[in-house]
Amino acid sequence: MSLKSTTRKNGDGMDVNLVGFLIFLLVLAALIWMKREKIDVRGVMVLYKTKRFMKAIDKIASSGIRLWKVIGTLAVTVCIFFMVYGSFLLFETAFEAASGKLKEGGVKLVLPAPVSQTKTGYAYILLPFWMWLLAIFFIILPHELFHGIIARTERIPLKSVGLLLFLIFPGAFVEIDEKRLERKKLFQKLRVFAAGSFANFLVALIVFFLGTALWNFCVPGVVIEKILPGSPAEKAGIGEGEILKSINGIPVKTSFSLFSGFPFEGSPEKLTASFSILKVLTNGTFRKYSFHPGERVFVETDKGNYTLVLAEHPEMKNAPFLGISVNLSSWCIPIFRFFSLLFFLSIAIGIINILPIYPLDGGQMINAFLKEKLGKRRGERITRSITLFFVFLLIYTLFAPALT
Repeated sequence: MSLKSTTRKNGDGMDVNLVGFLIFLLVLAALIWMKREKIDVRGVMVLYKTKRFMKAIDKIASSGIRLWKVIGTLAVTVCIFFMVYGSFLLFETAFEAASGKLKEGGVKLVLPAPVSQTKTGYAYILLPFWMWLLAIFFIILPHELFHGIIARTERIPLKSVGLLLFLIFPGAFVEIDEKRLERKKLFQKLRVFAAGSFANFLVALIVFFLGTALWNFCVPGVVIEKILPGSPAEKAGIGEGEILKSINGIPVKTSFSLFSGFPFEGSPEKLTASFSILKVLTNGTFRKYSFHPGERVFVETDKGNYTLVLAEHPEMKNAPFLGISVNLSSWCIPIFRFFSLLFFLSIAIGIINILPIYPLDGGQMINAFLKEKLGKRRGERITRSITLFFVFLLIYTLFAPALT
């Protein structure tokens, strides 16, 4: 598998990613034109409302009302935890920005682009268009579906469901009867508000377990991609293409958990392979080397056992050096790239959405609680103050590194 960033083109030199992006825009424009009588345009937002899926939501909700109420209660608990955790992370990021530790924005926009692989900048992350579109689908659909199911479980009518388009960004919505919702008890409201972000966390959990199961099935291990001339590995007779099994009896293991730690890197497979060796060489600490230059070690691969003497790393003093370049080789790598992206974005969007910022889900939870305890006018006033404070923190973490 090539690690170089290449852009596939057709015979005329046209970028395939750009063509796909343009086709999507044309299809989108055609659909809007075909459904123009049912579309509501509000500035830069296009809404398509329908009642077609409301019966399906009702059926799902009525299939296990007690179970859904338990899920709703669990959602409130989980989301309160992530609200506190997310707020802590935001405070911590703001302090790092103020101290000058951050060199880029602490919060970044994840945007689609006609690119072949992920690209990052000061305040943005560009994703291959189709990967972004699939990720958005698996994030938004469960989010809105859970809102609708829990609302119907609490016997709150739905006015409509539908699709929306903000500029070129697709989305979905479930329109809940706000008047009926307002008359419900506090905890019933909290269940409805928490359901969406909880669905995102649930998707992340499912993706993590699927990724782990698939990883154990189809990733053979760390592949030695290149042997550097004159290196300890070459002197020991290790060949390119061999799968590294262990160093001094310590297994060299990879995992989806490690792979998912590099969702926006150009070559997460290469980083995962390198870090799996670094984990062995540092005894799992990733800080201090347990092996030293001049030390004799035993290396096991799928082709045999080798003895070599570690050299000193040419770029790091006192660091051990094997003289190999490693990678992962599997047909599943594109799937793992998508899984790691979906895992990260599901958690990130779930946390952002549950922050105490109105009208996000977390802000609605705070607003409902404060109005219940302090009265409508005072509760809404405090909610606005909390919202302004957290919005300021988000903006600050985005721009502060550029000003320090």
